[in-house]
Amino acid sequence: MTCPKCTLGNLAQALQCVHCGFQLRSPESAAGFQAQAALPDNDVLGKYSRGMRSLWIALFVIAALSALPIVLVVWLALTKRLAGVDSKLLGTAVNTATFQVLMFGLFGVLALRRHAWVNYPVALCCSLLLVASIRSVVIDHLAMRPADMLLVSPFYYAMKNIRLLYQARGEGRAP
Repeated sequence: MTCPKCTLGNLAQALQCVHCGFQLRSPESAAGFQAQAALPDNDVLGKYSRGMRSLWIALFVIAALSALPIVLVVWLALTKRLAGVDSKLLGTAVNTATFQVLMFGLFGVLALRRHAWVNYPVALCCSLLLVASIRSVVIDHLAMRPADMLLVSPFYYAMKNIRLLYQARGEGRAP
């Protein structure tokens, strides 16, 4: 059995690669790695697996970027530079950013664990946030924030994963 990390060495009986030292936790995880590595590039399940990987990466990036306003407000509050700013406005901004961090972080963990159903709420939440952002641009004449443009990536991957999931189920090969 080949190593899933370096693909050069052979896995010994202890499930440790002779070449790079990578160690698997169980024989089941070794079989899962081998099955995933054996999927061809044009296979539906291979595309779905790569799409789920791209989805959780995009979700974690958005969660990390959503945490920046929280860090900024806490830093400004600690350095006493928020003397004339309305505290309700700051509280609303921090609460909104905290909700986004928790939501996208949770969705990222679920996508990392390869839960197929997470594609549906990700697509719904990203589409609602994109519609709200476009509404603010068109009606309120506000500039679109760069963070709002990042929502396109998880929306795209979630919709792509939903399509591949239905295609795999149609072939009788559900992940």
